[in-house]
Amino acid sequence: MDVEKALLSRCVSGGLIESLVSRGVAGKHFENDTHREVFDMMVGHMSRYGVPPSREVVAAACPNFQPDIVTDSIDYLIDQFVKKVQRTEAKRAVLDIAQRIEVDADVNFDTLFMEYAERVAQSVPSSRVSRLSEVQDRIRRYYELQRTGRMPGVPFGLPTIDNIILGVQPHELVVISAPSSVGKSTMLQHNALAAYLADPSHRPVFITLEMEADALLRKFDAMAINFEYHALKALQLGEGDLRRWEEWGERAASAANDIIVIDDIDACTVDRVYAEILRWKPSAMFVDYFGIMTPSSHSKGDAWQGMAQMAKALKRVPRRTLTPVFTAAQTNRSGFKDGAKAENVADTIEIFRCADIMLGLERDEEESPNKMTVRILKNRDGPKG
Repeated sequence: MDVEKALLSRCVSGGLIESLVSRGVAGKHFENDTHREVFDMMVGHMSRYGVPPSREVVAAACPNFQPDIVTDSIDYLIDQFVKKVQRTEAKRAVLDIAQRIEVDADVNFDTLFMEYAERVAQSVPSSRVSRLSEVQDRIRRYYELQRTGRMPGVPFGLPTIDNIILGVQPHELVVISAPSSVGKSTMLQHNALAAYLADPSHRPVFITLEMEADALLRKFDAMAINFEYHALKALQLGEGDLRRWEEWGERAASAANDIIVIDDIDACTVDRVYAEILRWKPSAMFVDYFGIMTPSSHSKGDAWQGMAQMAKALKRVPRRTLTPVFTAAQTNRSGFKDGAKAENVADTIEIFRCADIMLGLERDEEESPNKMTVRILKNRDGPKG
């Protein structure tokens, strides 16, 4: 069976083109040029006139297409079509993988195949369906959270912020925005440590593209014990600090959860982030930071367009995996003077548009070297402040 033709024939006879659109099918998914033309024509007609085109309208607009008589259900045909598209994308992935193995002697086999999982899975995006009638499940969930006293999401570890945002939800993308050297990485680390300490079921994964794992783990220890990082690095901790550090070490070693740090990624693409989520199944993923991630090899356009596409792709990761993603973004030079704002995010404004939550950091080292102002620049599901 020619599944492309069968699917379009069923849509023409039954006026079901909206079923394809709602499942994420697009013109690019059709290998046959005539089939792609028919699909685009039907979608354009429905968009303009509000109803699917009739058989006669399709025949007049696309005379080279002769629909078959198809009685299979539209859901079955869509499922077969998605399998065909994913099979084609999987073949491309296998060829890409073979080429990478050939040219890269140091390829990481543990994650190589997982990097392509996102591309294959997203070749035709799936959609989840929820129902208003499931209200009793929502009520049970409410009582369970109330009984346990757990925040419905991942906390920031800053009481004022947590009281406003009430936990980062599984589908959300969080962006920390600030000028260079103001504290974006420190904030991400604080958020990861807060998530780890808040619930024994929380296991954050931290991808660091700037610091080595040893330095990052030293900072985690300093945050947890609240001693001076410089004293730790200089081997000048006092006896009290050392005793508390040893107690912390015993606690961390026996804890049910952990913080996973990954620092050996040369080119961190969105596909790689997705792959590491599949690998570790974390409660939250932290990527430090967006501006030095690498657009995927299948991105199109110039560098700016690549960054914009990367922001949109990163937004899809928490929605698809139900794992919140935290990252940081630089501001441009005006951020030093005006503070972090929506309009001065560097690289691409798309990272602001795609973010569910964006925090802006400001610090005056001369007036208050040990204090920072944190502003909620965007909160899709609540107030700012």
